[in-house]
Amino acid sequence: MIGNLVSNSIKFSPMKTEIQIHYDSMNSETQTAVIRVKDFGIGKTTEQINNVLSDNVNSTIGTAGEVGNGFGIKFVKLLVDELKGTFSVISDSGKGCELIINIPFVIS
Repeated sequence: MIGNLVSNSIKFSPMKTEIQIHYDSMNSETQTAVIRVKDFGIGKTTEQINNVLSDNVNSTIGTAGEVGNGFGIKFVKLLVDELKGTFSVISDSGKGCELIINIPFVIS
């Protein structure tokens, strides 16, 4: 999952642009792992975010002409859903994108 998010951040960011990966574990009623991948690339419009979070398969050309098949983010979202987690996207077009995964876990 993380590999796909990092790969997408690279794909949609200019060369030598920073990509941040953060992990945190939150203590609340349930333990939650929080994974954030943030880039400072081209970002996504509201329409693109809605497409990413919908069941539509949609591929976009990367900043260096990379071609994808549109299934990577869908697969990440499917895995997160199966783990009873959440997947969200925060972005401003032209200012980068932050992809956030929250997954509950049990410590025995």
